Amino acid sequence: MPELTVIMPSLNVSVYIEECIQSAIGQSMKDIEIICVDAGSTDGTIEILQKYALKDTRIRIIHSDVKSYGHQVNMGIKAAHGKYIAILETDDYIADNMYENLVRIMDKYRLDIIKADYDCFWTQKNGIRIFERVKSFSGKRKEWYNKVVSAEALPEIHRFDISVWKGAYRRAFLINNDIFFNETLGAAYQDICFHHISMAYVQRMMYIPESYYRYRRDNENSSSNCTKGLKYLAQEYEILFQKQYINDMFGKEQLKNIVVRMFDAFCWEYSKVIEYNMALPKDYYGDVDWIRDIIKRLIEDKTIAVDDFSNESVKSLGDFIYNYKEFEDSYVEKAKSRKAAVCQYIEYLHGRSIVIFGCGKCGMEVLLFLDGKNIRVGAFADNCAKKWGGTVGGVEVMSPQKAVQKYSGAVYIVANKNNSSDMKQQLVDLNIKEKDILVWE
Repeated sequence: MPELTVIMPSLNVSVYIEECIQSAIGQSMKDIEIICVDAGSTDGTIEILQKYALKDTRIRIIHSDVKSYGHQVNMGIKAAHGKYIAILETDDYIADNMYENLVRIMDKYRLDIIKADYDCFWTQKNGIRIFERVKSFSGKRKEWYNKVVSAEALPEIHRFDISVWKGAYRRAFLINNDIFFNETLGAAYQDICFHHISMAYVQRMMYIPESYYRYRRDNENSSSNCTKGLKYLAQEYEILFQKQYINDMFGKEQLKNIVVRMFDAFCWEYSKVIEYNMALPKDYYGDVDWIRDIIKRLIEDKTIAVDDFSNESVKSLGDFIYNYKEFEDSYVEKAKSRKAAVCQYIEYLHGRSIVIFGCGKCGMEVLLFLDGKNIRVGAFADNCAKKWGGTVGGVEVMSPQKAVQKYSGAVYIVANKNNSSDMKQQLVDLNIKEKDILVWE
């Protein structure tokens, strides 16, 4: 019996599958099996998998007649022989020591679930990748790392980290508690129920701050880039609540945190739909009504309180429940403003040299945005001397003084949301005209 089973659900990912499967077979931990569950690929994916299976006896290929991510993963879980199970999505890849390190910790602490941090990545048109670390916890919650915890003792865990692929699960824990994915069609958001139900049962889990998983963000067909996410989200939470009321598997504190997570995720998906359509399609209103009704009922019966939600969510929550027209109008106006700002940006930057001031997370956003518009960046300027002379995303980093000397006629984009006013003034003091300074917001 292998120590760990890697489940790889696939459907038409021939562009990405080789990097993914190479990262699996190249693991430092050799005592694994790799179960590839394909749902009828027609683009050469299955042929690539077969090529690797001929070379490596640890690889098994299973064919699914149902195009459902949940169904595919469930097939993998049921066919698995490993003590532990990990899910590797086939447009991503992993560090070569991921499973060795996860299993070592799981054995040491007798864990049923382990989760790590991960890195998102985008590939620019020049082929250079940009990575962004995504942490499970920040601020005071960092103390939750490297501890054996449970959602019963720490119900806030339901608010964080729905992702199922950045860690591993004890197979017996899943089987004994009948924890499987919903087998809804498609490949979006089936991890919601799986995550919350796993949290309801787990007594021994751990989060670690190391990052091993590389999550692709530039696949236009991925669920994170899908404008139907709101419908999928509502569908999965409706299934979850049906199970919750039948089995009463969550305590009040866990339920509260699940609802907070649901509303935050809803607002994010809602904004994507509005951004794309500039109005909510009629067939989405039933899903919106269901989410509004469930939150309203839970507030009115005092299961949860408005104060349980984050400060930035409280006003939008009130409008969402009691004044939906105002809620929708505010999102439409924000979307219109963003689109107008983008058009203005593009028009102003056309034909100009560009320097991004700040090469942190915000600077990466600007670089990727401009790359998507085929606008080249000349340099990064940054106040951190340790970064000077290096490159970020293939772009040179230099001091603000050197950037001003080299790119005197450039447009400077201030990319730091906390210190933008000071940085803008710094550029003015270096004799950059205010009309040539844009602040990324």
